[in-house]
Order: sequence, then C-alpha cells, then structure tokens
Amino acid sequence: MKYARVRTFAVSAIRALTYFTDAETTPMPQMIQRVAWPTIKRFLERQALDAGRRRLEDLLGRKPMRPILEDAIWQTERRLKHFEGLHRMTSAEFVQRYEDDEFEESLDYADWIGEYRLLRRLKEKTDTYCHEGGSS
Repeated sequence: MKYARVRTFAVSAIRALTYFTDAETTPMPQMIQRVAWPTIKRFLERQALDAGRRRLEDLLGRKPMRPILEDAIWQTERRLKHFEGLHRMTSAEFVQRYEDDEFEESLDYADWIGEYRLLRRLKEKTDTYCHEGGSS
C-alpha cells in the first residue's frame, strides 16, 4: 500500500469518503433506481463511520494504542474548535440544536456532527482501552 507508513492515512481516507462538495455541485446522474441525494449521502456517511469503526477496532489490537487514540482525539478536538469558532457556539450547544432540527442540512453541519460523534467514540475507546490494561 502506497501510504501504509503514514500514521493518519486511514483516518484521512475515511474522512475523504464523506467529502461531498464536488458531488453536491454537479447534476444528479441518471440512476437505474431513483434514490434521493440525502439518502445516498446518509448511506455513504454510515459506510465511512463503519469503516472508521473497523479501522479503530483493528488498531485497538495493536500496541501502543494510547498515543494513536490521543492523537486522533487531539485532531478531532481541533476540528471541533474550528466549527465552534466559525459558528460561534459550543459543540454541545450545536448538537442539542441540531438534534432539535433547528438547522437546515448542510455539509458543514454534517461534518460537525460527525466530528462530535467521532470524538465521543474515540473517548469511549480510550476509556475501554485504558481500563482493559492497554499500555502506552
């Protein structure tokens, strides 16, 4: 694999699966079965989340895991701070309002909610790893 030695390649590749800017600016192709774009987008987001989850679970079997998880948490928190500054609200406030359907769907909001959920999952995995005696 060309990027096998790049530590964050898998994370970058999975994030790229949810890059929809180009797709959202081009006309919908002719489909054999009619499917709405939001349905396709949700499917791809779920696939990326599942791929990320599988990758994280693969990594959890390797040592040292703690630095990898801590790096992923740091990167995710940095992206959350970007969204918070851009939209002038905390991620917790955004999630509450997002779940209350106060916002129109947008790529930016989908990215933000995805990062927020990723951070929760990474912290859960870190807690699990640390409690199961994982070393650093």
